[in-house]
Amino acid sequence: MECEVPVLSGYRLGGFNEDLGKIAEFLNDLPAHIIALPCDKIDDEKGRGFICKLAYVKKSVVTGVLPEAWSGKGARWLRTTGTGAALSLTPKMSWQVWRHIPVELVDFTDEFRIN
Repeated sequence: MECEVPVLSGYRLGGFNEDLGKIAEFLNDLPAHIIALPCDKIDDEKGRGFICKLAYVKKSVVTGVLPEAWSGKGARWLRTTGTGAALSLTPKMSWQVWRHIPVELVDFTDEFRIN
């Protein structure tokens, strides 16, 4: 099973009142991420299940956000970290942050099944 580029939907940062300095500080202070990636839904004799992997993303992959490094305004603000992870802020969704992580920067576990 191959997983696409992991996309982490993240926090809604509207409480920072569009202050990119405070948003950057918050994003840089986050711990490392562990995410489950359901990749395949299956139906078999055991019933419906999902084949998943756990993915570990090191903090250094998604931090290093500088307030002045965001480009764009309006519908989406974008920036890329020094490691190649792309971040976007979506003001119309209460400043929700999205992270697109290059798959080579993610450590995956072996597959496992969840019923």
